[in-house]
Amino acid sequence: MTVTVLVGDKRLYEIMVLYDPSDVTKEWDALVESLSERITKLEGSIVKVEQWAENKKLAYEVKGLRRGSYLTAYFHLDPSQVETLERNLRLDERIVRHVVVVHHRLPPEFVPKEEKKEEKEEKTDEKAEGGEGAAEKPAEAEGTAEAKAETTEKSE
Repeated sequence: MTVTVLVGDKRLYEIMVLYDPSDVTKEWDALVESLSERITKLEGSIVKVEQWAENKKLAYEVKGLRRGSYLTAYFHLDPSQVETLERNLRLDERIVRHVVVVHHRLPPEFVPKEEKKEEKEEKTDEKAEGGEGAAEKPAEAEGTAEAKAETTEKSE
């Protein structure tokens, strides 16, 4: 599966939704279906949905809950529809909290392994080229330290 950041005018977004864990154990499929329907009604398309954490202890109490279950999803949607989606999510009583984030680059999990290897090789090459310049910098720093020492001796 090839995933791109832009599909026509639609951008790649990620959403994380916090649910009450008791709702998740009873109706996980219904929650996923509800989110998918909301996105597709706005002419969006779901790329990936996963249960990120089930019954996880929260750092602080949120709406009376000490534990929560997270759903993460990646989807394409027209930027003008994001506000409508968020309004619909705020009205859903089953959703404790949510956040929608736009991706300007592909998240690492969508980058094919071959491309990751190429990126690492490019970074290694850049470090090797920059390494010579980096080796010169300590020498310059030593010269600066020597100059400071000479200045100190002259002033005494």
